[in-house]
Amino acid sequence: MHYAVAGSLAPNISTNLAFAITRAFRTYLSNYHASRIHLHRVAYKHLPLTAETLTAISTIRHLARLMVEGSETPDMLPVNMLWPLLMWGCEENDQEERIWIHERISNMEKVATNAMITAQVLQEVQKRQDAYKQRVDVRQVMHDIFDSCFAIV
Repeated sequence: MHYAVAGSLAPNISTNLAFAITRAFRTYLSNYHASRIHLHRVAYKHLPLTAETLTAISTIRHLARLMVEGSETPDMLPVNMLWPLLMWGCEENDQEERIWIHERISNMEKVATNAMITAQVLQEVQKRQDAYKQRVDVRQVMHDIFDSCFAIV
């Protein structure tokens, strides 16, 4: 997994296979870290971010950027990156990074039918968190905007 995440498989196997495996492991690792962020948001939402949560955010940022830079279609991330991008975006304060995340999620509309509404939810979460100066519940925002809750892969 370390070789795949680092993008070091190409010398050992075919380029196409290396690309697919690298992308799959980067997606897997991003989702693992998204779960850590989610846990903090749910269980410790009133506390500052822990070192582990900050590492999770940094890892997702790094892996997402690697996937975009190393792709033949740089605007397209796999559908399974929707959840990590949402979790990262919920904790991101930098405006440029927020724009980058929103663009990536919006561009996923071709592969994820709920990409645009996920982008809307993220923008509203960020808006409320900025206004209230505290974390808000993503599920509650979904209910407030769409009167329902939907799954994010």
